Amino acid sequence: LYWLLGGLALVLYLIAMVVLLVRPTLPNALFAVMAMSQCGNLLFIAAATATGLALPPGFARLEMHARTAFDLATAAAIVHAACLHPRRLPHARWIALLAWGLAGGLVLFDLRQALPAAWWWTQGAGAALGLAAIALLSWSYRIEPHPYAMMQRRFGIITAGTWILLTAAIATVGDAAGAQRGIASVGSMIWVVFLASLMLLVPFLARSQQMLREFSLLAGISTVATSLDLLFVTAFSLGQFTSITLSIFLSIGLY
Repeated sequence: LYWLLGGLALVLYLIAMVVLLVRPTLPNALFAVMAMSQCGNLLFIAAATATGLALPPGFARLEMHARTAFDLATAAAIVHAACLHPRRLPHARWIALLAWGLAGGLVLFDLRQALPAAWWWTQGAGAALGLAAIALLSWSYRIEPHPYAMMQRRFGIITAGTWILLTAAIATVGDAAGAQRGIASVGSMIWVVFLASLMLLVPFLARSQQMLREFSLLAGISTVATSLDLLFVTAFSLGQFTSITLSIFLSIGLY
């Protein structure tokens, strides 16, 4: 698993650098920020799965602060990109400054350990910025009916919906131990893989890349199935077999 996650991070890094170097524009720089943030998340998860070596002291605290910064930077960059592409929106600069100000302020408070319930703040800000990006893409489509805006909005709805569902699922687990805790950990990892696969897909959206689209959809559906399983077991007290069966059935129907 370490090598698979590390390999995915390397591929994502290389694609982001190629996109940025071939055409060094602001939207491509924002894409590079998103990609590099998810590379960081993948590498932290990969390091945590390496059982052969002990993790250095303070790794858990560093991981918490770093992954908070990575998630918030990704969400702010998505909002900024929605202001610029496929067309520049009115007041784009102020909207982007507001998104980066929110993300930067939360990261600063988190680093100073002055942010109570930092996980909730991160999840809530990520959801709010994701929904804001969807609204901006809808606004862009009303101003100029560009098909790229519609396609980006569809991906945004899938991504934001999956993020909110996974947040609710992990929140219901709370301090539970055993299988639920393991499922929550796997769900978080699958989410990062799903978002990384979407990042890999972005440079090729203008062309037909059926395999990449299917891989991204399968990763997203896996996240949905994991989240539903957690919700059914913890919130509705269903048995493990019933929960898995119902989760898979609903996820396949959604797929």
